[in-house]
Amino acid sequence: MIAGLLGGLPITAVVVRSSVNANAGATHKTSAIIHGVLLFFCILAIPALLNKIPLAALAAVLFVVGYKLARPSLFMRYWKKGIYQFIPFLATVIFVIILDLLKGVAVGLVISMFYILKEHMRRAYYLSKEELEKINNITLEFSEEVSFLNKAAIKKTLKNVRPDSTILINAERTKFIADDILELVEDFANVYAKENNIHVILKGFKSDYDNENVENKNAFIHIEHDSAK
Repeated sequence: MIAGLLGGLPITAVVVRSSVNANAGATHKTSAIIHGVLLFFCILAIPALLNKIPLAALAAVLFVVGYKLARPSLFMRYWKKGIYQFIPFLATVIFVIILDLLKGVAVGLVISMFYILKEHMRRAYYLSKEELEKINNITLEFSEEVSFLNKAAIKKTLKNVRPDSTILINAERTKFIADDILELVEDFANVYAKENNIHVILKGFKSDYDNENVENKNAFIHIEHDSAK
């Protein structure tokens, strides 16, 4: 009751109880309340009878429900999503069994965060001088989120753009760009591009990525016009 008043939610056995409700045909959230009320009155009215239920029987119920929650088809679905999705999922299942629910979920969260950061850094653009040596028209497509983790790779790519070429930096799909990335792109367009006669085209950049209610959604970051020839 105190946890509920503070906005907390119970974790242990809630997934099992919810899945049992769903399997029984429940279609409304009141089913969980009714379930809780029934358990409450059973504990008050027939505690001695409840204690006679064999733990092996309860364990069997948990095994069956657990199997349905982690059935082989679910493993295959995460496997098809890729190793970055499969490993955190598998680690969570294993450590929940070896340790307990909270510790297993915590381990899964840590592993998931590691792969998210790794994937975020990997998705950044880095093209070597050899790759850009014979390219005159370059297009960089930013992902939905571009953070400081991407700065090093983007900076190296921009530095490898050959003189007298054209580069399009497309941020139409991007929902967030860190301020230091915007400064990097602006410095590239106003300084490096000007010095090396590089034509810079920016597409889809907003005037503000901290405010969702930006009036001018197509505003570009500031570029001196003589920097793109």
